[in-house]
Amino acid sequence: GREEGYVSRSVFKLTLDTSCLLAIDDPATGPDIIRLINLALGGAATIALTSTVAAELPTAPVTTIGKVAVTRLEMFPVLGLSGDERLRRDALRDQLLTSLFPNATSGSATWRHDRLDCEHLAAHLLRGRDLFVPLDKPLLRKASTAREAGIELLAPDAARMRIEEAGWTPPQQPE
Repeated sequence: GREEGYVSRSVFKLTLDTSCLLAIDDPATGPDIIRLINLALGGAATIALTSTVAAELPTAPVTTIGKVAVTRLEMFPVLGLSGDERLRRDALRDQLLTSLFPNATSGSATWRHDRLDCEHLAAHLLRGRDLFVPLDKPLLRKASTAREAGIELLAPDAARMRIEEAGWTPPQQPE
C-alpha cells in the first residue's frame, strides 16, 4: 500500500546536451547541473544523453575538462536508436534545422554546430523525453519554435526550478 502522505508526482525525463557534461565544474552553471543530477538520484527525474553526445565528446578539445567529460559519459544512459530510428532522426533533424535555424549557411562551422544540436533534439523527441537541457544560448533562444515541434528547451537552472516547482526536493545527505 501507499504510505500516508504519499503524493504521486511525474518523473521528469531529461536529456542533457554535451555542454552540460563539459560545464559540471563551471562555477556559474555547474551547481544547477549537479542539482539536476541530485534530483534525479532522488527519483525526480531520469537523465539520459543522445548518441550524438557520445559521438561529439571524443572530438572535444583535448583539454583536462574535455577528458573528464568523456569519462562522464559513463554516468548516464545513452539513448540508442535502431537503423530505422536513425533514418527518422536524420529526417527530423533536417526539419528542425530548417525551422530553428532558417538562415544557417550550409557547410559552415555554425551550420555544423546547429545541425548537431538538431540531431540531439530529434533523438530526444523520438525517445519521448520531457526536457532538453542545453547551455547553448543561441539554441535556448529558439525555445518557442522548438516548443511548436514538441520539444521543451530549458537551461539547467530553469529545469531545476521546474522540477522543484512540481514538489520534488533533492535527497537529504546523511549526517
